[in-house]
Amino acid sequence: MIRLEGVQKVYEDGFKALKNINIEFKRGEISVLIGPSGCGKTTTMKLLNRLIEHTEGKVLIDGKDISTIDPIDLRRSIGYVIQHIGLFPHMSIKENVAAVPKLLKWDTERIEKRVTELLNMVGLDPDTYKDRRPSELSGGQQQRVGVIRALAAEPSIILMDEPFSALDPISREQLQDELVRLQKEIQKTIIFVTHDMDEAIKIADQIILMKDGEVVQQGTPVQILQNPANEFVEEFIGKERLQKYRSMPTVEEFMEKRSAIVSPDMPLPKAMKQMEEHHLDTMIVVDGYRQVKGQLSIFQMFNNNDANKLVVDVMKPVKYRVQTGTPLEDALTLMSQHDVHALPVIDKKLGCLGLITKNRMIEGMARIYSMPRKEGA
Repeated sequence: MIRLEGVQKVYEDGFKALKNINIEFKRGEISVLIGPSGCGKTTTMKLLNRLIEHTEGKVLIDGKDISTIDPIDLRRSIGYVIQHIGLFPHMSIKENVAAVPKLLKWDTERIEKRVTELLNMVGLDPDTYKDRRPSELSGGQQQRVGVIRALAAEPSIILMDEPFSALDPISREQLQDELVRLQKEIQKTIIFVTHDMDEAIKIADQIILMKDGEVVQQGTPVQILQNPANEFVEEFIGKERLQKYRSMPTVEEFMEKRSAIVSPDMPLPKAMKQMEEHHLDTMIVVDGYRQVKGQLSIFQMFNNNDANKLVVDVMKPVKYRVQTGTPLEDALTLMSQHDVHALPVIDKKLGCLGLITKNRMIEGMARIYSMPRKEGA
């Protein structure tokens, strides 16, 4: 959805803040820009709504060069959340959330409905909070309002510049969880700036690690943790964190392999027999190239017991999956966040290798982390 092609930013004094940046921010994903102070992460983000203008290259949104879009119109179409929240102190919470919709001339009824919907979405009772001033809310509550204000006009893109860094650790963790939960519902393209690697690992679909105005490495959290590109990346991640992830068992160690894979043209009775023989309640549907096409659950089988039907007739889409090398704990977190109990395991070259279930992971982790009982205990 968003592409930076050969982007550079050079200031009048000759300082090169960005050097040949090439990044793609995928639709519906959280992409995290991270790196040490002065690496260019905030500059990169601010190019997207033209708070900073690039010197060379192109910034494209849905294929359109943003230099051809009026900056005011562009900013009104993109949500923006900053570290210090920036709520208007003289306005009520309702008025703060409604600020951009009012600029866009939404009618009163539509605004009222949207404010109520958003406050409910982040657990702030509208009747209790909508008429309060920002000073009457805690820091965590104010930041929640900052997030939903960015969502108010239903933008497809949201920029978040270290939005949780000023909060205490408990509030920060709660809002990270809230963001991951919200993203499941809203499916926005979120560009998130942070300097905290733990935060990036927790929330990101894609991490872009920067240094001195350049992209050093980009990939999923697992890819970066498993294969840091160089010594700088290793140092930034930290030896303890790397050791922790490298020592964890991975999903392929506990996945169901060929027994959990079926083809789209398999008759349902045959698929049912395979499911019974291997004591499975879910199977992954793959094509001849081992690309995931869907999933088949025991419930779908019972609800479609026509012997003439094929797997393709009843299978459901697969929304989430994990790569080989993903630690068990990360896969379990993904399942919990998105309320799924099984995930296909994907190898980039070989395609789908099998299926990991919540039950198998819990059993595996219990065996690994269980402590032997002391005699006499």
